Formats: sequence, C-alpha cells, structure tokens
Amino acid sequence: SCTCTKPDVPQKLISPGEEGQVIAKYQTKLFSGQRGATLNVSLKKGNSIGTALLRVDGFIRQDVVVHPEAVEMPRVLAAEGGTNTIKILYAGRNDWQITDVRCDQPGIEVKLQETLRKNGRVEYELLTTVAKDHPVGLVQDVITLFTNDKNLGSFPVAISANVVQPI
Repeated sequence: SCTCTKPDVPQKLISPGEEGQVIAKYQTKLFSGQRGATLNVSLKKGNSIGTALLRVDGFIRQDVVVHPEAVEMPRVLAAEGGTNTIKILYAGRNDWQITDVRCDQPGIEVKLQETLRKNGRVEYELLTTVAKDHPVGLVQDVITLFTNDKNLGSFPVAISANVVQPI
C-alpha cells in the first residue's frame, strides 16, 4: 500500500492445506522512523477470489546497520551443522552497546563479540551456529538483540536456515 515496504512471496502457488509465507522488507535506504503498511494478499480457491489484509508496523533506524541484513544459511548439512557471521554497525553515542542477544529456536546458538569502539562508532560480529544433528527442515525465526538505548531497547535480525541430509 506504500513504497516504504517491498513484499516478497517466495512460493507463488500454495495448495489448500499448505503453508506459505509473505516476507515484507522495509526500504530502509529511502525511509526512516515509524512506518506501517498494509499488504494485500490475493487468495483463490476454485472460482472464488478473496483478499487478506496483512498489517506490518515497525521502526526504521538509521544509526544501526545489519550487514548483511539477515542470517541466511541456504544449505546446512544436518550431520555437520553450520555457522554464519554478520556485522552489526552503529554510529552515534559513545556509550551505546548491545547488552544481550537471544534466539529461542532450539539448536540455534548465538554469540556476540564487540570488534570496534571508536569516535561514536561501535561494531559487533554476530556468530550464529546451527547445531550438529539439528532436525532436517527449514528454520525461520528471529534473533533479538537488546541494547542500552532508552528509545529502542531491542531490535530483531531474521534467521533462516535450510537443514538438509546429504544426497
């Protein structure tokens, strides 16, 4: 419903009884602050057509950059597990810090390490590990980072991992 949000539907056709997903990404290079959008999802069953309205609300920060924007592991061998590292970059207050990091997904471990603190810039590396022998299948969740920022005390980072058996 607006240009601040870009929807993506990875699986265009979903059969009755199946599950699917709609991914909504904010255009963070073009907008900041409080944002909201309504996504119109068209549904068809037989000759009947319906529309579902999905509301997305969030706050776009310009002082925090997650690079890349999500933890993505497209292929993790179940017998081996896997890791991925992303960077969290901050520009602003000298005393800003990430105080805690959590992921409630079983078999996913997250560790945070500060790598730079200088002239109002703070950088962290976030290491995410999918445990060896994790159940096979698609994992989609969020990692929540907690900060000492009074205005916005936490922010999410998406995680997706496709855990597979070797062929």
